[in-house]
Amino acid sequence: MLQSALDFQSGLLQSEDNDFKTAYSYFFEAFESYNNASHKKALIAFKYMLLAKIMMGDINDVYQFLNGKYSLNYRGRELDAVKAIADASKEKNLE
Repeated sequence: MLQSALDFQSGLLQSEDNDFKTAYSYFFEAFESYNNASHKKALIAFKYMLLAKIMMGDINDVYQFLNGKYSLNYRGRELDAVKAIADASKEKNLE
């Protein structure tokens, strides 16, 4: 869990530097570790991972993750909100 926390924090730091590709990698590592341990922070890491993809403009990857095996345990309002952000980004419309 310590390594997961370090990966997550590293992802946050990379995001602050607008290096979303590296941030995504850190968030993904944190998510996998948390998910394998069934830790409650897995959903948080998953959301940040998807937000990094949105910031990189990889909206189709976001949809694949949301429809894939990773999201099965985490479906709900929080991932619906991430999907809405992805939709708005794709349409370039905040309405």
